[in-house]
Amino acid sequence: MPEVIVGRDEDDAKRFGTTGTLFIGKHLVGLGEDTHLTTPVLLDVLRPHIITITGKRGEGKCIRANTLIALEDGSYVPVKDLKNDNRRILALNPEGEIVPAKKSHFYKRNVSRILRVKLSTGREIELTPEHPLLTQAGWRAASELPCGSRIVVSDVNISKSNSQLLLSKSIFLDTIISLELLEGEFEVYDISVPEYHNFVANDIIVHNSYSMGILAEEMFKLPPNVRKNICGLIVDTQGIFWTMKSSAEKDAGLLKEWGLQPRGFDVTVYVPEGQEKIFSSAGVDFDGVFSFSPSDLKPEDWLGVFELDPNEPLGILLQKSVSGLAGDYTIDDIISSIRKNEGFDKEKPALENRLETAKTWGIFGSSRVPPLLEPGKMTVLDISLTPQNVRALLVGLACNKIFVERVEARRKEELADIELTAIKRTPMPWIFIDEAHNFLPDHGTTPATETLNRIVKEGRQPGITLVFATQRPEKLHPDALAQTDMIISHRLTAKNDVDALKAIMQTYLLYDIGKYINELPKLKGVAIILDDNSERLYKVRMRPRQSWHAGSSPTAI
Repeated sequence: MPEVIVGRDEDDAKRFGTTGTLFIGKHLVGLGEDTHLTTPVLLDVLRPHIITITGKRGEGKCIRANTLIALEDGSYVPVKDLKNDNRRILALNPEGEIVPAKKSHFYKRNVSRILRVKLSTGREIELTPEHPLLTQAGWRAASELPCGSRIVVSDVNISKSNSQLLLSKSIFLDTIISLELLEGEFEVYDISVPEYHNFVANDIIVHNSYSMGILAEEMFKLPPNVRKNICGLIVDTQGIFWTMKSSAEKDAGLLKEWGLQPRGFDVTVYVPEGQEKIFSSAGVDFDGVFSFSPSDLKPEDWLGVFELDPNEPLGILLQKSVSGLAGDYTIDDIISSIRKNEGFDKEKPALENRLETAKTWGIFGSSRVPPLLEPGKMTVLDISLTPQNVRALLVGLACNKIFVERVEARRKEELADIELTAIKRTPMPWIFIDEAHNFLPDHGTTPATETLNRIVKEGRQPGITLVFATQRPEKLHPDALAQTDMIISHRLTAKNDVDALKAIMQTYLLYDIGKYINELPKLKGVAIILDDNSERLYKVRMRPRQSWHAGSSPTAI
């Protein structure tokens, strides 16, 4: 039986066969107990695409029903009672502080195994074995950690003084003294916290991009004549893709069933220059640092990252101050320009304070951005410790750099084709963006919105592929969904998410898309693929990762 190739129309399928494809999983046929895997599913890389990955690849990332969740007002509520509770919960921000945060989605299911973790301080939590815990070296699955392992713990002391909530902000290392695997029938829950992706449970911090990693792994396995024409950029918002360098030895048995072996991949990881010491002390394996110059930012970039109205005094002052500068200037140069402007006496201190804060972001320096369009190279920009509005700024700057370079390269390639001359070709980039709804939202704008929208609408002509990963497709910009030619959707439970996919349903679907999603078996890694190129819908089971995946719903204690 021939392979299933998604992302490739009939003409290209005849012309290229299986050349230039990625092995992403196997075709899933049948229903219920009759479900079984058949032919390999391959994904085209010879043409540019817009791919949206939605839902959760794995379902095993939950906590017990009676686990207590800390709320902003100092009270605790069992996770099972949070579905209709709109109060803010507590979460850990990138600076290591416990802060209030909004929750969005609420999930419930049954599992047959639970791991009970006990620490030397008396803390305890029961969770699914796949949940990673935060160690000094990064996220590790709870099932991988032996007794005696040191885990990062948050000291969440909640009290009230003068009617105000007081939160401690310290974290420290605690020791696992007991790991007990429980078997039976357990009801487990999870919630989504869009801003920080974690929440405080039993005084333990619980975290909420697997399929994206599969695509990245497969790009390393392309034959040299194809790989040299492709490169990749992974925007890492969770600090998990550096682990692609290590093999997934714990999954050796599962990989053998798929005819695969554990292996690491030579991704090139860069972290912000000003955060180098933090990543080093955490044991993160990175290859270099990157930074931008303040002069790389246009006035509108500064307005976006500071969330200023261009027609208000602060915005007007900022635009005048930046527009009056030339060359490679610094933040101090911008501050000097602010002081030289006449008037704005009330606004100057506020704007100067914002710029002083910008110095602490760690993104401005002398190292600049490394070359992103190199043959066969997979670059990871780890921006996990950067505030969200600054993340969007970095994504906008990096993607604009790629877009400009590829547009220019495409012009040269077309001219060379006309003149029948040989030139050195610039590889076609694949840009992987995790939590894409935070950068290209359905409402409002971010510092990345303009650039990403432009690539969505114009990026295929210069050969740019966008891969958006999001657990909240209803929050992704409608243009991104409308331009998507492939959707890989794992199980979705929220009505709004399913409705978002319904809004772009294609005429080749025989039934409501919700029916196809509901028919997916409750197995790890199952998904439906909507392929506009072949005008087909496929049920698939994604293959297991060969490299270590640190992103399966971490739990930081």
